[in-house]
Amino acid sequence: MVGTEHEKVTLSEHVVLCHENPLYRIENNYFIITKESEKKLFKLNAQQRDIFDNKHNRNLVLKARQIGSCLDPNTLVLKADMTWERIGNMKPGDEIVSVDEHAHGIRGKGRRLRRGVVQGVKWDRKECYRITFDNGKQLICTARHPWLSRKTNTGYDWRSVEDTGNNGNKKLKVGTKIRRICDGTWEAGDYEDGWIGGMLDGEGFLAKKNRVGGCLAISQVEGPVFDRLKRYFKTKGYNYTIQVDNKPERKSKFGKTAVKKVVLSRIDEIFRLLGTTRPSRFLCRDWWEGKELPRIGGEACATITKIENIGENDIVDLQTSTGTYIAEGFVSHNTTFWCLYMLDKALWNANQTIGIISHSMESAQGIFRRIRYAVDNMHPELKAAVKVKQDSARQLVFGNNSLIRVDTTMRGETLSGLLVSEFGKICARWPQKANEVMTGSLQTLSAKAEVVLESTAEGSDGYFWELCQRAMARGNEDLSPLEFKLHFYPWWSESTYSMESI
Repeated sequence: MVGTEHEKVTLSEHVVLCHENPLYRIENNYFIITKESEKKLFKLNAQQRDIFDNKHNRNLVLKARQIGSCLDPNTLVLKADMTWERIGNMKPGDEIVSVDEHAHGIRGKGRRLRRGVVQGVKWDRKECYRITFDNGKQLICTARHPWLSRKTNTGYDWRSVEDTGNNGNKKLKVGTKIRRICDGTWEAGDYEDGWIGGMLDGEGFLAKKNRVGGCLAISQVEGPVFDRLKRYFKTKGYNYTIQVDNKPERKSKFGKTAVKKVVLSRIDEIFRLLGTTRPSRFLCRDWWEGKELPRIGGEACATITKIENIGENDIVDLQTSTGTYIAEGFVSHNTTFWCLYMLDKALWNANQTIGIISHSMESAQGIFRRIRYAVDNMHPELKAAVKVKQDSARQLVFGNNSLIRVDTTMRGETLSGLLVSEFGKICARWPQKANEVMTGSLQTLSAKAEVVLESTAEGSDGYFWELCQRAMARGNEDLSPLEFKLHFYPWWSESTYSMESI
């Protein structure tokens, strides 16, 4: 009998089935290491089986994100109307304040504020951690929930309590600085806040979106009303300036009387003012869309002072169109099958040249380790039959003259199969590499070659987004071998997830 983790068949039957049935091969031949560090025979889930049954020569796979990125149900999330809502009360269709998931990589093109939309909500119960910050704020999250964290004086990356990197340096710890865009939360205000909301509706001005920073002002001539304005902003702790418009040639309803303005320029304070005073005129405007992430009094981050394991807790996983959202003022953050499929193609078909492209060398090496592990743990009889002729740092060559290679680019290759992992991320952060894939690697492929471009969504631009848009508009019927077929699998389609109706 074949080993206990294989189907209960004789070795000869297993070999015959492997030669005859690719699906049997993939599900009964390759071992993987789970995230719990356990050795396990790979089995297709429902989504992967659907892809296997419906794959095309050229495939676009728009896949899940944020599984395991969960927060306590009472965590407050900033909505686009400047109110805070418990994450446990969020529903698909809710509009939120979010940020770019990835920096654009060049000066002046860092992360910006974005309007996002909630796409799905999932409740679960998992082991959680309480994170305490130097400003007194506490947040409860799962071990793999990512937070936008400072790695240098100006650079940021996503880190979680449980290290998700391959080199051990992406773990949250005491002293880690977490990016925030506002100093705490707020609620609808008191009578005086309502009075200011009325003043904003009548005498307010809010800068247009093309300004880099914020600018909100209330104009008024000198007198008791203006004194009340100043008293309000001082009492509430806002940082404001007084500007005077006394140009005689400028016409106004006040004639030639000098008009004074109370001006706010800090985006985080404008958020708080609009959220507490609720002026009708400005709440429907996304004036903050595309602006740089604000600082709070010159400080961009809060520092972790304690991380505590608190055991199991109810949690909520939020899927958003941007992949990010603002939780309690902090910026919060969604391949294996295709790797094994391409490996299988090389092992069981002669003279195949298979390329796998990843967004970074670290990621490429991680993919290669998984491929080598699958080969090393094949049944000894089958491993001897396929025979590894050459094993280098990023390439395996087999006895049938097929090879599989991973890298961050494939220049001048004549490929019979190509997998590009996280192509959306490559398009967003390394457009030159994306251009090499489109104008170089894809152009060397024959009409019969199998191509997979897979990624999570990474914004509304770049080659991957354009290919997905064209595929959605065209549909998946009657495709030519050179046209891409779209496979879309949001994480809430898993049986353990639920998506409420809008």
